[in-house]
Amino acid sequence: MSMMACGNWWGGKSRPSAWPTRGSSSLTCNAGEEKGEVRLMSTVVVGVELGMPSGVLVAAAELARDLKARLICVHAQSGRYVTEKLAEGDLLDSADPVGEDLAWELSLSITGTSFESYAVAGDPAKVLAAVAEQQDARMIVVGTRRSGLRQKVAELLDGSIALALAQKQQRPVLVVPLRGSH
Repeated sequence: MSMMACGNWWGGKSRPSAWPTRGSSSLTCNAGEEKGEVRLMSTVVVGVELGMPSGVLVAAAELARDLKARLICVHAQSGRYVTEKLAEGDLLDSADPVGEDLAWELSLSITGTSFESYAVAGDPAKVLAAVAEQQDARMIVVGTRRSGLRQKVAELLDGSIALALAQKQQRPVLVVPLRGSH
């Protein structure tokens, strides 16, 4: 149930007329196919959410491209029946596709490399750590939060995803700062 896409896979700047729907065939982009087959040697997991700064996605895509790595975009749905324990088994096998708006944002920001996107119910730090472990990811990429009272309250209630990842799992975590934030 995953969706693979490549930024601007439709070849234009406007939204494609036929957007894939749930249950439709996966989209693929054979980035680098003209130069021969690109062999993926590792995996990079990036935490994604609707409205996130595109710089995080660009940094994750560049890292994956440089490492010749598989890029997995994971949207942790913390508002859906979150429990202390995540679902059993491979989280990506039971994952839902990300929403259409988020899929659109991903396809606009991630260019030059293929990626997969999944929506998984659970606490963001736990979901990202579990997916990274299950997929033997080389690194986890997250962004910083926007400044402001609303984000400070969210961080106070939820905690820092980057800090939780750095303290509670063994994989490297790349935290991409927002441009111009203080």
